[in-house]
Formats: sequence, structure tokens, C-alpha cells
Amino acid sequence: MNRLKFAISFVGLSFLLLFARLIKIQLVDHAKYLQRAESNYIKALRIPHIRGRIFDRYGRVIASWEPAFRISVIAEKASKEGIDSLSKFLGVKIDRSRLEKGPGYVPLIDKIPFEKAVMLEEEFEKFPWVIVSAFPRRTYIKDTALAKAISHVVGYVGEATQEDIEKSGYALGDYVGKYGIEKQYERYLRGKDGFRFFAVDARGRIVKADPRPRIDPQKGHDIELTIDLDLERVIDSLFRDYDRGACVVVDVKSGDVLAMYSKPGFDPEKLSYGITSQEWASLINSPDKPLINRVICGIYPPGSVFKLASASIALDVGAVDSATRFRPCHGSFRYGRRVWGCWRPQGHGSLDLPHAIEHSCDVYFYQLGIAVGLNRFLDEAHKLGLDQPVGIDLPNECKGFIPTIDWYKKRYGPSGYGPGNVLNLAIGQGELLFTPMELVTFTGLIARGKMPRPHLVKKIMGVETPPPDTLVFPLDTTKLGAVRYGMWLVVNDPGGTAYWHRPKKVEAAGKTGTAQNPHGEDHALFTAYAPYDDPEIAVMVVVENSGHGGSVAAPIASAVIDWYFTYRKVSK
Repeated sequence: MNRLKFAISFVGLSFLLLFARLIKIQLVDHAKYLQRAESNYIKALRIPHIRGRIFDRYGRVIASWEPAFRISVIAEKASKEGIDSLSKFLGVKIDRSRLEKGPGYVPLIDKIPFEKAVMLEEEFEKFPWVIVSAFPRRTYIKDTALAKAISHVVGYVGEATQEDIEKSGYALGDYVGKYGIEKQYERYLRGKDGFRFFAVDARGRIVKADPRPRIDPQKGHDIELTIDLDLERVIDSLFRDYDRGACVVVDVKSGDVLAMYSKPGFDPEKLSYGITSQEWASLINSPDKPLINRVICGIYPPGSVFKLASASIALDVGAVDSATRFRPCHGSFRYGRRVWGCWRPQGHGSLDLPHAIEHSCDVYFYQLGIAVGLNRFLDEAHKLGLDQPVGIDLPNECKGFIPTIDWYKKRYGPSGYGPGNVLNLAIGQGELLFTPMELVTFTGLIARGKMPRPHLVKKIMGVETPPPDTLVFPLDTTKLGAVRYGMWLVVNDPGGTAYWHRPKKVEAAGKTGTAQNPHGEDHALFTAYAPYDDPEIAVMVVVENSGHGGSVAAPIASAVIDWYFTYRKVSK
């Protein structure tokens, strides 16, 4: 009897536990198990967002998109043999390791030809776990020369890396900004992916489309840049005979960067989608360094362009005024036991400050540096901010270099430097290094005393864009008249170092520079602003390994100024 009761109790308890389990599965955990069940037959296919377009200042398209075909597969349904068969059918190599990113649909191949897409659709029974979907592929200006001319500004995109996926919420198959504006404004250009759902059977065949409502993608914001494509094209033509260099043009009234040119450039579309590992290695190992934006990361000795800073420093501390004359230049200057030469062996005679700038007389600036003194010269030079990034809206802007007394002590030891170092600094030689972006901004500040911070984005569609902040010349601007007049003489007086290559359409002011280069021929530099009486633009040109600034860089800058003041009113 006891055994019977025990058996009945055991069976009853078992049924009770089973009933409780069924209640938990059917009622309490219903949603969880439904989701698991649905995931076995409902597959979500991402609908890639459309990336925002990029325009120049006149609305001309720089970067857009075009429809292409993408092949995705259900990772857990695709066998090794099936992938090999698909690879052979399409005639392309497929990276099987991508299947590890599943389950669900995993993108394998972007941009397959239309005829291949049609053939694959016709063979759906052979490849039931494959789906062909639309994909918005990034495109750039079809004019390859112009695309290369602006490549360092616009940048390029690339497929999201594992780090992007883990840290920034991207998914396999996403394309993200890797350089330039594409990277700097990624959060605006990038839209939001949508999803489409498919019900599939055990083989991965679609048995029903859209069992759930689709989630539409959201388009990224369009961006209007400050640059002028026509001006970029003109600058590219002016650099035709040179292998390497940079040019930047800034509207000093608005801070708009009208042109940013770095040579050599690269093809942004090829870097985004079509480059091989060998081509990539060739780019990064090239001695011409085509992936470096020379405007913001080309670090150059300023040469005689820095004499504008030296003059500003001496005026600010009261070591000179406009009429100050030192010992006449006879082609050289003795300081201590060393003789310091002037670039003009026959000398320049007796000069005041503006005419010393005009003739770029080294002997005058040697003496100016001594009058200021090394310590005070360095302190004032750092106040100018030339060794700090301008803050342009591009990633990884580099900064220039101005030494300090502590740096000299560490580098050369307590007896390895002295008051004589200021002679080299005063003429823009020695340890000084700056970017063209820093120098053109300095030129704009000399021209107007203050200016909006240079920037490349004029407008983000659908987003309120705050105005740029204002940069102010950090020294006494009331004393800059002598510097500005000296720059006017450089361009407009027959004795000026840029007179024979002056602009014809407008009066400009500028300064030539020839920077010593230990690795080859000197670099040619020229900085200018125009018009002289009411400055609108500043221009900086560097031509590497090309010779004298007055004969190489000045003609390029003058042609840019003439073009701008000939056509800007028409184009505006």
C-alpha cells in the first residue's frame, strides 16, 4: 500500500513539475523562446545608409554615391564547399573568415557587375543562402587630376575595422571616414542603417519577404565646403612642372579656406575600394609621401618669410622702429669669431626696417636679432603661436617648432649654444619649422590684426553651424605698419624680391623665402595678402627643392591672386 502511495505521489509530483515547466516556457519565457525560434528562420538584412554628399562652396559635387550590388550570405547556412562554388561562379576571391562574424546575413562582396548579379539571381536554387541587395557606393569627382588635387581635403572612406566595430558601434560592411573631411565629419556624414527581414527555411531559402515591417535607413547630412574647385584646378595647373609642394588660400575676412592644395595627391575612390596591398605599400613607402597633407603637416624651415616675425618681435619690444638703421650691409657681418654672409654678396648698403624687408637683407636682421637678444627673442616668438596648430577642421594637424633655452641646453649642452644663435633665428634658419597653414594664418593676422579661425566647412545641411572664433595678432598691432609697408615694397617696388612676378590685377603685399634643405635643393616659399589697402585673401606657396622663392613660388601666388580678383565677382 505504501509503495502504491509512493508511486502515485511520484507520478503526481512529476506531472506537477512538468506542468510548472510548461507554464514557465509558454507564459513566463514565451517572448524569449519566441525570439530564439524566430531567429532560426527570420533573418535581418541591413539596409546600408546613404552617406551625406560633399559639395564645394558653389554647390558642385565633390563626393556622392551611386547604386551598386552587394552579396551577403547567411553565415550559418554557407558551407566551405558552397563558398568555394560561389567564388568560382563569380570569378572573385572570397574571404571565408568573414563568415565568423555571423550568424545571420554577412556582407561578403561589394560592387559586383550587374550581369553577375542577374546570373546569381537566376541560380538561387544553387545558392539559396545568398542574397543580392542594393549598396550605396561612395564616389568622388570623375576628373582624376582634380580628385587628386583635393584628395587631402575630402579624404576617403574605408571598410570598418574590427576596432571600429568594437569601439564605435559599426557593423561588418560599414564604410567609415578614414582621412580628411570624411573622417573629421564622420558623425554628420554617416547616416543610420535600416533593416529588412526575411523568413527562410532550413536550407536558407527565402520563403517569405518582410514578415516584419522594414526599418528604413536614415541619410547622412550633406556638407558644403569653403573650397572652390575652379581655384583648386588653377593651382594644380600652376604646379604642373613641380613634383612636390603646397598652396593654401584663405579669405581673411571670413576664415574660409578657398583652396588647400598638396602635391602629390592620391585617388580617393581607389583608396576607398580598389587598392591592392602592393599599391598601398607603394603609397606609404613612396619618398614623395603622397598621403601627407603638406598644408597642415608639411613641416618646413620658413627661411626669410620668418623675417616678418622677427620684425614684429623687434617692434613689439622696442628694439627697433620703422626708421631704425644698423651698420650698412656690405655683404657680410662679423659676430664674434664668425663671419655671417648676406644672400647678396655685394651687400645692400644702409637700410631702414621696411627696406630691409623689401630686400630681405640678412645683415640687417642679424643685427636686429642681436638688438632683441636670444632669450627675449624666443619668448616673443612663442607668443606669436606659430608653433601651435591653427585648429583647422581636419584630423591630425601638425604643429611647428620654435626652440626654447631649455631645449638648447638639452640638445647642445650648456656650452653648445649662445647669444649667436639668435642670428640664425632672425633670418628664419636654424631650428625653426612651420606648416604652410601656420604661415598663411600668420600672414592674415599681419594683414588685418585679427581674423576668423581658418576652416573648411561652410555649412552642414540640417545642422546649425556656429561661426568660427576670432584669432588676434598677439603682439602690438599698432606697430605693424612698418611690416606691412615692407611687404608692399617686396611686391611693388623695383628693388623688391618679388617685383618681377607681382600680381597685375591688384596691389598685393608679400614676402619671399628660400629655405635651406639639407637633403637637396632649397625650398621656395612665398606668402602674400591682397588687396594691400583692404586685405581679403592670404596666400601661402611652398615648392619643394625648386630654388628661390622670388622666382618660383612668387609667380604661382601672383597667378592665384590675379585669377581670384579676375573671376571671383563673376563666380559669386
